[in-house]
Amino acid sequence: ATPMAGAPCPVTSEDENAALVRRYLDEAYNQQDLTIIDDYLVDDFIRNSTGSPHVETDLHNADDVARVQTWLTAFPDLNISVEKLVAADDLVIGWMIWSGTNDGPLPFWGGHVTGLPMERESITIWRIECGQIAENWIVQDNLTMLRQLGVITDDELATIGTPTVATPQP
Repeated sequence: ATPMAGAPCPVTSEDENAALVRRYLDEAYNQQDLTIIDDYLVDDFIRNSTGSPHVETDLHNADDVARVQTWLTAFPDLNISVEKLVAADDLVIGWMIWSGTNDGPLPFWGGHVTGLPMERESITIWRIECGQIAENWIVQDNLTMLRQLGVITDDELATIGTPTVATPQP
């Protein structure tokens, strides 16, 4: 899906970039259409997320297809509500609310199926290149989600001690 080397790159406006991100979230997640992912992401797309780091694959965007499928399996009624999108140059910044009922495994956290609803916030920055999403940076409120699902209890949080600030590893 990424333009061939030397081919002209389509110029997109900030409004077009924001609309691209909105369509991607709606079609891939809310409409659960994983077949569109290669249309929206460049072939060498990079996801920057501590919660679900990018895994290199030889099959273009197979990693992101698997990530979306994992979320849709864990939350078959998943809905991403876009609260705000702000575009500046080639970046789109979004504030989203993810909601759904946990009716599938939570492999990211080794959690079991709870049948409980969750609602958590997410902030993502997307970089647009040649009319496609080239990279993103994700910050998600996983602690709130895991507490709502009973994966982490209030008792566990009370005994954890003083939190420390994460530092990047060399």
